[in-house]
Amino acid sequence: MTNQSPAITENDDLALLLASGFFDREWYLAANSDVAEAKVDPAIHFLLDGGVEGRAPGPGFSSRWYLDTYEDVKSAGLNPLMHYLKYGQAEGRIALSLQNVDDLHLIETSDLFDRDWYLEKYPDVAELKLSPAFHYLYYGGFEGRDPGAQFSSTFYFDLYEDVKQARLNPLVHYLRYGLEEGRYTQPQRNTFHGSGKDKVFCIGFNKTGTTSIELVLNNFGYVVGRQIEAELLMDDWAMRDFRRIIDFCETAEAFQDVPFSLDFTYQALDQAFPKSKFILTVRNNADEWYRSLVRFHAKIVGVTSAPTANDLKNASYHSKGWLWRQHQYIFGADEDTVYNEALYKSCYTNHNHQVLEYFKYRPKDLLVINLAEPTAMQNLCEFLEIEYDGKAMPHLNRSDDLEA
Repeated sequence: MTNQSPAITENDDLALLLASGFFDREWYLAANSDVAEAKVDPAIHFLLDGGVEGRAPGPGFSSRWYLDTYEDVKSAGLNPLMHYLKYGQAEGRIALSLQNVDDLHLIETSDLFDRDWYLEKYPDVAELKLSPAFHYLYYGGFEGRDPGAQFSSTFYFDLYEDVKQARLNPLVHYLRYGLEEGRYTQPQRNTFHGSGKDKVFCIGFNKTGTTSIELVLNNFGYVVGRQIEAELLMDDWAMRDFRRIIDFCETAEAFQDVPFSLDFTYQALDQAFPKSKFILTVRNNADEWYRSLVRFHAKIVGVTSAPTANDLKNASYHSKGWLWRQHQYIFGADEDTVYNEALYKSCYTNHNHQVLEYFKYRPKDLLVINLAEPTAMQNLCEFLEIEYDGKAMPHLNRSDDLEA
């Protein structure tokens, strides 16, 4: 280790380093205990020794990556950050933060990134003489280019507005967070080509057993629409524009939850898809439904009681503010009435009444079902003309005595 030299304290390099914003004295000492123990000035240590050794001046610049990438700098024994500040930046050379380097490694080692596929798909990248992974990390992902055949950058941005708004690389987000969160990597719609089955729409409010119905329909062999995509059509529903909702219903055979479970949608779908079957899931009473809804939403938001308007506005589900808009759309809630028991229970009761009124003279097209009843599965099988095997109705996403 080189001892501190008084001459260097007056050196222009030291002034440039300290003014650059890349050097973090406390971080450098914490990351390099030998420097702290030697009681030398960390900035001077970085200038004389640390940089050429590949030590980072702070989290914003990876000396190791710069040296490994630019062999001429490494061969000349130059301090990587000083070279970048004096020459490299003007020459168009690239500097990466430590986080950037981690992201790059994450992409390079992922099965979803295919280097050869990327170069073949985008020949202009080869002409740029950039690493394919680097190009995707900094440019390709944001340009809508795919890292491989199994991941769609455009789809991921379109489906997850929070990722797009945060300007995060789509594959990096998926690998760090989206995979664990169960997010999708590409559309699955082209796998469904129709089976001739009549459509089935579960039009009960959320927290009435809709997830259990989805599981049962899957087990019965129905292709069930991807709910996470359907939820992104809620703004269309709010405008009473059902064109994209109807188009979405061409992608599968059965659908549940919003926007299918809301007033106006089932009427539009009834006209668009004659001979469809409609299932109205209900709870024992409105009190039970309301308590379940509040508990479930509190769990989603991460609080222990009914979420506030600010909780909903700041929730990151889909995108910031999405949950709040749904309470405005569905329940007509504002800051003063969010989770107002009378308001929400009235919406639940009115919805069920309107469904019953709409299908009053068409009993063969509507099944009203309470999953808590022991005959629920048998009733569902008879309605769908499926042989009943004696199994009970599954209960998923329980928040009390029944599921979502």
